Amino acid sequence: MGKHILIVDDDKEILESTCSILKKRGFEISCAENGKQALEILYKNPPDLILTDVLMPEMDGFALFKEIKKAYETSSIPVVVISGRGQMKDSFGAVGVDQFITKPFTPQDLLAAIEQVFQSKPDAQRPQPVKFVSKILIVGRPSFNVLLHQMAALAQQHGLKAKIAMSVSQAAASAIDDVPDVVVTDVQLDKPVVELVGILRQVPGFSTKPIFGFSYYETEQLDDPAQRDKILKIGKDAESFSNMDRTVYVGRWIEQTFIDLCVNQFKV
Repeated sequence: MGKHILIVDDDKEILESTCSILKKRGFEISCAENGKQALEILYKNPPDLILTDVLMPEMDGFALFKEIKKAYETSSIPVVVISGRGQMKDSFGAVGVDQFITKPFTPQDLLAAIEQVFQSKPDAQRPQPVKFVSKILIVGRPSFNVLLHQMAALAQQHGLKAKIAMSVSQAAASAIDDVPDVVVTDVQLDKPVVELVGILRQVPGFSTKPIFGFSYYETEQLDDPAQRDKILKIGKDAESFSNMDRTVYVGRWIEQTFIDLCVNQFKV
């Protein structure tokens, strides 16, 4: 197949066996024994997919995943987590991991997961680097009004012209009125986020521009059954969003992640 896969695992036996399985299938393989080694390889020779264990010394798989998604240049690289702790599957699914494989696994399990990832997000769908950004549209729910204005303030502090929309219809109207260079949206809106993406792709001048997705909730919401059900759907909503054209899911909203996007990825 010719694609490049980076395997990250501190268990040398698993590392070697996984490497052997994939090399026999024609993949180009790089190996790392922890997250720090993986990052060194990642920036020198970006892979098409990353397979990573969770529990590793120096930098574990969860920390590695966050670093990958933090940088625009690597955020679209699919990540498959391999772990003996099957109970972690839902947690990783909620933050946007593409696949989760439970140890022990068979070669068929591994190859099926990899094939599913490559089929769901072909190379042509990966977003291209953002060269110049001056206008950003931030979309979210009215209940997170304070958060949205905080994001807009952060964007403006870093030289961006920011607008806020609190519904799919508002976002569409705003984009038509003044085409943004990038959109950052909650993946759980008043209507399915895929509807927003579909509308934005019809806006002249925005069809090929990137859309970043995030999720957000407050711990108090877990006491409300309806809100709790919505929170548990984050993983599915993020997956639907990520499978669309030129979209990147960056995980649960963290101020530093948004600042990194503004400072390091949007070339004002």
